[in-house]
Amino acid sequence: MKLLLLRCPVCQSGLQPEDEDIVFLCRDCHTPIFLSEQGVETAEVFYAKPQGNTAGQWLPFWLFEGRVRITTRETQGGVKAAESESEAMWSEPRRLFVPAWDCPLPQARQIGMEMIEKQVVVTAVNRPQNAEMKAAVLTPDDARKLLDFIILTIEAERMDWLTDISFSLEAPPPTLWAIAM
Repeated sequence: MKLLLLRCPVCQSGLQPEDEDIVFLCRDCHTPIFLSEQGVETAEVFYAKPQGNTAGQWLPFWLFEGRVRITTRETQGGVKAAESESEAMWSEPRRLFVPAWDCPLPQARQIGMEMIEKQVVVTAVNRPQNAEMKAAVLTPDDARKLLDFIILTIEAERMDWLTDISFSLEAPPPTLWAIAM
């Protein structure tokens, strides 16, 4: 096994990521760092405060902007209102948020559902001085898998006793956002 000293590509400081960190900030220059199979590189992170939010912790989210297309949706209940809600929700492109930090799955699912359902508006701002983003531990591929689970949960919670569903996501690769929560 070969151990490598990880260095920030901007300031050359030694990096000390936690075991699960994928994207984190350099402790010295605060550059977002992405750890991949290819090594260390800078990451693009957008900072945003949702409307009405004035303070909080900066948490990483993968943001997919695209459309969910439901191809099959079978239920036992036959409640037309729930089916109409589903059709209305997914009829237009949406912002699909996936929490990227290390949090329990039920919490990640709940936060993702709430942000997708509310269609939280985020506007990019310059990185605030001293903004410390929590490290992201999900890769974009893992975020896509969690997004599938979040979409399934949204549909399963409708009041029509969902028995089967198939859908596809039409979206480019996600972007990483640090959102004040």
